[in-house]
Amino acid sequence: LAVGMGEHDMEGATQRNLCVDMRFLDESVDLVDVEILPATEETVDPAETVHVMSDRSADRVWIARTDHLLGQNLPSDDARIVDVITPLRVGLAPSGLSSTFLLDCGETPSRTPAMLVANRGSEDLSLLEITDLSTPQVDERAVVALPAVPERFLLDPDGPTCDDPYAWVVADDGRMFPIDMRAERFGLPDCGGAPCAVGTRARGGAGAVVRDPDAARGRVLVGGRGMLGEVGFLRPSPAAAD
Repeated sequence: LAVGMGEHDMEGATQRNLCVDMRFLDESVDLVDVEILPATEETVDPAETVHVMSDRSADRVWIARTDHLLGQNLPSDDARIVDVITPLRVGLAPSGLSSTFLLDCGETPSRTPAMLVANRGSEDLSLLEITDLSTPQVDERAVVALPAVPERFLLDPDGPTCDDPYAWVVADDGRMFPIDMRAERFGLPDCGGAPCAVGTRARGGAGAVVRDPDAARGRVLVGGRGMLGEVGFLRPSPAAAD
């Protein structure tokens, strides 16, 4: 195990650099993405956030509480950082990750932090949620099959809302699929008997979701080199909202 930590004072903020040799967990580890999953929408406490790391060498992601990764609040004095990094089985060859929200659109709308995992090998998405921070325990709450190989997600800093409840996953053929993040309807919406999708050129450039706070719908923008295009939007129908 090789662990190195350093602290640098930057205008009152502390930055810690940490290096962990993951081969001590498994020689085949191949980490390709990392995202932070908080316990609540407002939390910034490292003890209430979990790092999720996708490992495309198998059918797993690795999880660890953020404060444990920083060497803080470890379970015992002799605990090593590798002792608190644990695997969670998901689909085959997980690659892209996206921090998002699971929606409750009842009388009192609310959002619960969640994470989507794009599993290339099994062509599906996993939905992860924290169930216990002490361990920590993260569970695969649901799985959605896709008609294409998922690669990544459109960037969406604000996340879905009940007015615009979709996260967007990009497939390797360039198509983008909306994922309904309402808990009771989680999955791919249906458009004329087939999964809803927006078609673009294969392997299109990076994209982002822009949400208008004054409108009851979001705009999906896809940008490439020297161009920016609005490719579509979806809005829940009144019947779906019920």
